[in-house]
Amino acid sequence: MVVGTEDARSPWWLLVKVVLWFVVVEIVVGTLLGVGLAVSRGALWLSPALVKGAAPLLALGPYWLVLRHEGRRVGNGDVVAGLGLGPVKWRMVVMVGLPGLVAVQGVVWLLGGVSPWLGAALRFQPLTAAQVAALGGTAGLLMVVLWAVLVAPVLEELMFRGWLWTGLRRRWGVVATVAASVAMFALAHVSEGGAKAILVVPLALLLGVVRQISGGVRGTMVLHAINNGPVLVGAMKILVWGTER
Repeated sequence: MVVGTEDARSPWWLLVKVVLWFVVVEIVVGTLLGVGLAVSRGALWLSPALVKGAAPLLALGPYWLVLRHEGRRVGNGDVVAGLGLGPVKWRMVVMVGLPGLVAVQGVVWLLGGVSPWLGAALRFQPLTAAQVAALGGTAGLLMVVLWAVLVAPVLEELMFRGWLWTGLRRRWGVVATVAASVAMFALAHVSEGGAKAILVVPLALLLGVVRQISGGVRGTMVLHAINNGPVLVGAMKILVWGTER
């Protein structure tokens, strides 16, 4: 086996790098957001609310540069291999992944029923007109939906089941790699609350299993997007029936 640059380093360093990259990207996005807000104050065509709504999409460029760089390193120069974008066994994705999503929802709601703290995080809170306006109106709401249903699943899978997975599997077994990817995935959601970080664990476990048996991240991207589908349903409800006052 050809030993790449990352093979010479501890798998623990890969975990540290994930955290460091998250910090760097957040700083970059925060800076871009600040510039955008400053520009919007003097531009009639650009509202501050819309800039805030588009903030998640500002992360696309920095994230892709990070993923491309790290994918090339762990893939020994092959970005596709490093990010796990090769062919997948779609039959396994369908046979294991789809029933698995149903099971994940069952486990999550079971946890919510056992723990009031976790249950509170599962309760659907309809957006008010003021909250939608703060997102930038309809355009901002659609940007948030685009991020949650399409962009986030792709970027997160390339990160956690992509280059991180590839790098860890060179030194660690399947169980340790799944555990590490689950832990990092949960850590990435801590900013949304401790309850949310716990509730994403069942999904992360399923995606790790599917990543292993299917051989790539394309299938996990699809499953992740389906899991986030309720965000789209909620947005359509707002667009069709309006918001609460």
